[in-house]
Amino acid sequence: MTEIEYDILDELYFPISFQALAEESGVAEPELSEVLPELVGKGWVKPLRTPDEEFADDSWRGGLASCYFLATKEGLMEHNMR
Repeated sequence: MTEIEYDILDELYFPISFQALAEESGVAEPELSEVLPELVGKGWVKPLRTPDEEFADDSWRGGLASCYFLATKEGLMEHNMR
């Protein structure tokens, strides 16, 4: 796990918007746009349509800035093992 992945997962214990995640984690939005899909691909993060609603498909890829994100159980375990 990279330092950036760690910093992102550190903010995802509760659903958080893309903009708030960028501010809270200190990761610039362009870099966040690169790393978040990788974390989703690893199964460590899930994208959300709203803080309470998951996407039924991959449509989240078209607009990261309008999504919310939450660490999965696997992501939290990886984060805590570091």
